[in-house]
Amino acid sequence: MTEFMDALKNTPLPILLVLAGVFLIVLAFVTKIGGIIEVQPSQKGPAIVIGLLLLVVGIVLNSAPPSGVSSTQNPSIKQSPTQSPLQVSPVEKSSPDSTPSQEPLTPTNTYREKYAKGEYPMRGCGRFSGYPVYPIFISRGSSGFERSENFERVKKDFCQDAIDSNGRIRVASFTEEKEADMFLEFIKEHFDEAWKGAAQ
Repeated sequence: MTEFMDALKNTPLPILLVLAGVFLIVLAFVTKIGGIIEVQPSQKGPAIVIGLLLLVVGIVLNSAPPSGVSSTQNPSIKQSPTQSPLQVSPVEKSSPDSTPSQEPLTPTNTYREKYAKGEYPMRGCGRFSGYPVYPIFISRGSSGFERSENFERVKKDFCQDAIDSNGRIRVASFTEEKEADMFLEFIKEHFDEAWKGAAQ
């Protein structure tokens, strides 16, 4: 009995209506069914009417297409608008060791004035965009080989990209020799041994 109720509960409504309609129509043309159900002559007329009504409603519901779906044509597929190719502005090539260029040197924008204004330390003191370059060096000082006070001082107070190698400290590099000479005069005011290296 439980299985029958579960099957009945899971049966779609249109099929139930069709089965009920057929059952009522059959009752209208028989007198007894299994000796349990007995139909009176006065009940046959309404049974036929109700049975036909349920049968028609069940057939109509079963043949109707699901709501929201067109029975004549497939849903149209919208195409996304064609996007124009991504335009990328050309990137200028630069030297691997190049640093951001600084403002042009003018009488009111010298290294001494920058230092006086507190613009140091800088991430990079040099100005170069190609070759050859003129390096500016200072000595490591007399603090021993493992630790150089000059190196710590120049990175802390002047040029953070200074390099300590080969017994000397490379402070900055310049493409223009004139700018290298100007920076050399400035750095000599703070370190006893400073010099300009050969063009590289």
